[in-house]
Amino acid sequence: MLPPDVQLTDSLFQTHIFPYLGSSHDTVIPASSMQFPVSFIRAGDHDLALSIAPITCPERIPPQAIGYYSLNKAINVFMQAGIIPSAVSVDLHCPAEWTESDMRIFWRTLSESCRKYDITCTAHYIGWQPKSDRQSLWAGSIAVTGIVSGGRSVTPAGAQNGDSIIITGNIAGEAAGVAAWTIPKTLSEAVGDQTVLRTQNAIYNTCIHSTITALYHDDYALDDITSFVSCNERGLSGALHYLSIVSKKGIHIDEVRVPLSGEAMNILKVLNINPFEAASAGSMIITCRPHKKNELVRIISQRGIIAEVIGEVRDTINGVHVIRSGVDYKLPCPESDAFWSRYREYCIHHEC
Repeated sequence: MLPPDVQLTDSLFQTHIFPYLGSSHDTVIPASSMQFPVSFIRAGDHDLALSIAPITCPERIPPQAIGYYSLNKAINVFMQAGIIPSAVSVDLHCPAEWTESDMRIFWRTLSESCRKYDITCTAHYIGWQPKSDRQSLWAGSIAVTGIVSGGRSVTPAGAQNGDSIIITGNIAGEAAGVAAWTIPKTLSEAVGDQTVLRTQNAIYNTCIHSTITALYHDDYALDDITSFVSCNERGLSGALHYLSIVSKKGIHIDEVRVPLSGEAMNILKVLNINPFEAASAGSMIITCRPHKKNELVRIISQRGIIAEVIGEVRDTINGVHVIRSGVDYKLPCPESDAFWSRYREYCIHHEC
């Protein structure tokens, strides 16, 4: 079984897959990178954007939570382009152990979430996985579409020298939340029942939709935003390195400014996981011109969302640097997500 953050390298994608994408129509612009999988189609006076993401279904997480979790992660992939989603299409392969009641709960939850985000929900294929396939974490996929408003979209390539870097939400909440559902007995013995219960709820707060719509409700706020990057996989470290590589700029942050909840920190400490490298769906990096940073933090914070300025983009350094206890360190790029790459190990040696 492969962890859900495993992807082809960008160079392999460019040489072996990208040449065969697209169509005979110059109205189609396929995604140019496995790391930024949003494509665009010209439709009259508008551009239609689309992306696709897997439905991740770890053992022990109930179908209600999976409904929220999977939709949130799919929306995060799409909204990195700064576009509000209009519709989702779901291809669901129910885990073999799900009952008809479980499937109904999943769809009810997904539908409620879509109404909350004002998104139309449709289905393409629905069936059950063979029991032999349960070792996989994947249970289908969700495609997301939306209209590019006023031609406005962004990519991490837009980050500029001197930009401020803002992060929203606590990092590593996703990893801690999945762990709390997956191995609750083991974690309860170490950190207590109440910490585990509170952390399980983090699964329901793994979407960046509220953050970006808060900015869209204030057109002034959108001016001078240069990029969005979701921390879905490989955590904050992976997202910062992706930003650095695509923008061809250096990144400099202060570790003490990075928000991390006490619950997540304690749970990941038990599992010996670096929170900087753990799945952080719901957290997002925003880069903006420095004069706009305080305004963006204010707008986002008014929605009850954590927002902190943690550093800046610099073209005088290479890679990602972090200030830790007054010392400048170069932050290594994680090869895989620190939680998902060891997920099966936890299940086998603990409770699954």
